Amino acid sequence: MKTRVLQLCLICLVSSCLPLSDQSFVAMRFPLGAGNMWSYSHRIWFANFVPSVPGATFFDSIAYLPVATVQCEGTARIDGITMWAFRSSETDGQDSVTGHSYYEPLGDSLFYRAYSFPPVLISPGQESSPGYRFRIGNRSFASAQEISRYLENGDRAVNFTDDSAVVTFEQGPVKSYVYPLSPGAEWDYRTPAYPPGWRIHKKVTEFAVFLLGSGDVPVSTVQWSWDMNNDGIWDTTISGTELVGPSGVMQRLFTSHLIVATADHPGGIGTVDMHEEFHCTSFHSLQPAANSFPAPAPR
Repeated sequence: MKTRVLQLCLICLVSSCLPLSDQSFVAMRFPLGAGNMWSYSHRIWFANFVPSVPGATFFDSIAYLPVATVQCEGTARIDGITMWAFRSSETDGQDSVTGHSYYEPLGDSLFYRAYSFPPVLISPGQESSPGYRFRIGNRSFASAQEISRYLENGDRAVNFTDDSAVVTFEQGPVKSYVYPLSPGAEWDYRTPAYPPGWRIHKKVTEFAVFLLGSGDVPVSTVQWSWDMNNDGIWDTTISGTELVGPSGVMQRLFTSHLIVATADHPGGIGTVDMHEEFHCTSFHSLQPAANSFPAPAPR
């Protein structure tokens, strides 16, 4: 069984895209509502190996297809902070894991505030890729899962507590979305002052519509960018796109351009692209979305 850290509470993906005019959209917000539920699948794969050493070959059959569900359980008050709680669970048919993530809407933004272990996705199969190491910049990894964890969480990804009763707060503001999600809107998702220690930026590039089941789902296309060495220049070896709208995040696709190394060739035998994709299969809304919190219960 493999695990990888990810905020899976806001993830779902679909299949085909058609551009829409701005007039087709209203102020879209993530659907915060108790009972809202998503189902989706997840896969990781390698493609486009380009050898730099004559005769070098690369083969890794990684393809993960776990089944996951995400449900908004309503609000929870922890350490004096009221947040929306999402429960995520995933299984590969043999093993399963469950975790929680907590979000807080403040003004025009939705913040990712806290999590309980494990905010993860299960990836069945081998944990490492035997005989190979993968490099992004000066960092080396043994598996696709290590790369995926590291991109969003850095070195702290190996230090997450395995106690599901412990809620851990993010050290700094993690701004998931800024409304309205209109083309041109952009913001820092993570900043270098807090873990993982580098800048992750989001920018809305266009409106789109996706087909989920038998219906069209309006979305905004959000581009992710990384500056892992904090030099003020966006990294060209990592790219990400997500599609988010009033039915939740309808797509997340990350691509990393990696150097493949072996024991005989630590400098590398070539390059390969690693893709990670989330695919939404259904979304059920039990009540209208909320943009803030319900009235607190009497004490």
